[in-house]
Amino acid sequence: MKPVSDEVVARIRDNGKGSVIFTDDNLQTLRNNPNQWYEMASTTDNDNYNRVMASYVSSARYFRDKLKASDDIDIEFKSSQSRKDKSARLYVRVIGETNNGTD
Repeated sequence: MKPVSDEVVARIRDNGKGSVIFTDDNLQTLRNNPNQWYEMASTTDNDNYNRVMASYVSSARYFRDKLKASDDIDIEFKSSQSRKDKSARLYVRVIGETNNGTD
């Protein structure tokens, strides 16, 4: 173990990297339009589409659990990938009741 000064610790940022998929604007759009599916992220012609898909799903699971616990918002997500065009897509919606007949 190596001791460090307080200055070294003070330079460490305490906030994590923000989500590129689940930005505040995207979350607000989802909240304002319950039951509407949105394509949140996609990639095409990517040799690493399997890894990208795993990242998409991991992010969606994290935010589903986070939003359910903190804001009592329930989201549903689905993903698709294609070996043919090396693509991955993530679709998300907020599950909610509306008065416009889209339940």
